[in-house]
Amino acid sequence: MAAHLAAGVGTAAASTTAARLWRLPGFDSAPANELITAEDRRVRAAGLSVIRPRTLKRRDVTRLGPIPITAPVRALIDLAGTTDGNVLEAALDDALSRGLIDLASLERRIDGLIAPGMRSLRALVDDRRADAAAESALELKFARILNNGGLPKAVRQFVVRDPSGAFVARVDFAYADERIAIEIDGYAFHSGRARFHQGHERDHQLFELGWLTMHFTANHTNDPSGVVRRITRVLKERRGWSLRAD
Repeated sequence: MAAHLAAGVGTAAASTTAARLWRLPGFDSAPANELITAEDRRVRAAGLSVIRPRTLKRRDVTRLGPIPITAPVRALIDLAGTTDGNVLEAALDDALSRGLIDLASLERRIDGLIAPGMRSLRALVDDRRADAAAESALELKFARILNNGGLPKAVRQFVVRDPSGAFVARVDFAYADERIAIEIDGYAFHSGRARFHQGHERDHQLFELGWLTMHFTANHTNDPSGVVRRITRVLKERRGWSLRAD
């Protein structure tokens, strides 16, 4: 906020400073002095790093509390030109999982955009678009297996939060009372070192909160009775639950 006030009206937190404020992974110690402005004037304040992009759309800037800041989509665009590929990948996946952005909005914003790092960012978006389509179909198939197997209804796309209310994870299916998280891992689940690490880190965070995470793949869905049997056993262990009689 001090940096914004020193720079004046028309500036907003940007780049790694915005990433830090949005709590994207890898930017915990980022400087708090990076700003963006579309104003055609010189910012006279020592210690500030000011970005003057070719274009800065109105939707690119929002507020986080009282602080003017680039929206998450714009923050990722700025990061793409200066950030290591693995760090950018982790930031993108975190923003998607927390609902800060959606792929469609990001795709529309970068369509035709000429800026540093756009090739890398487009490649990451293309990978996730393909993954999302495949995983959506896989989730529907899995939901039918749960229903046809007589299991209790699981909540889809359940958000887990810690005791303070902070976001921890969004899981594909959940039995919240028993603290069972079910993740459906598509074929591309482990593509990229950042996604691989992020997935395991999320499982550790869930475990610390008392959650058990079960992972299933496309191959598992070819054995519906095996899926039902495993989930039934875990449900019984977690709450003494018994499968209802047909």
